Amino acid sequence: MATTNTLQLLAIASAAFRINDYAILKESTTDKIANGMMVKRHIHEPSKSTLEVLPEDHEYAQLIKDYVTQRITISRLTGKAVSEFIEQIALLLDNETVNIREAGILTWAPKVYTDLLKADEQHMEFTTIGVTSNFVGKIGDKITVDFTTVSKRWNQNFGCWRYSGHDGKGNLIGFLSKTDYPAQVCIKGRIKAHEQSRFTSGKTTYINYTKQV
Repeated sequence: MATTNTLQLLAIASAAFRINDYAILKESTTDKIANGMMVKRHIHEPSKSTLEVLPEDHEYAQLIKDYVTQRITISRLTGKAVSEFIEQIALLLDNETVNIREAGILTWAPKVYTDLLKADEQHMEFTTIGVTSNFVGKIGDKITVDFTTVSKRWNQNFGCWRYSGHDGKGNLIGFLSKTDYPAQVCIKGRIKAHEQSRFTSGKTTYINYTKQV
């Protein structure tokens, strides 16, 4: 079985990620080549490859390897669940060499890194705000807040966005909405509930019937 240096392969994947504007392109378009295709061509047909692996890609590869492996080690020690796919990538990154057939999986490593980093930054921000967060108003009150989004995720069950953020005054705010709001927006709504967040332990005010002011 043909093997290759893990960091070298990761640097190639990082170069493809950079070229596609720090995103994963699953299928090629008229003006862009899919990440996986770029990586495979660079490995198997280097004479036909237009991919240039820069020193910064090698640095980025080392950063990815260190962060992902450390992050998954902490998750294992604390019992925090991660997806099987991320576990698989972490196991590959933990080896000095990998089978060349794993190139397709490691092509996703830069995206996994950016997603983990974003999630950790969001958690840190929520935790910091949660320490001093207070409930806003009373249940049933109509309020207007200058809302800043920290986390925005599509909720498949409800068919809408789940927004989590703050009011600019150190208070955590959350709501569901089908509207695609900008990161910072003035909204009005009715207070639905006051709850202690199970993620940050911070006092969170949940509102509904939101509308942009």
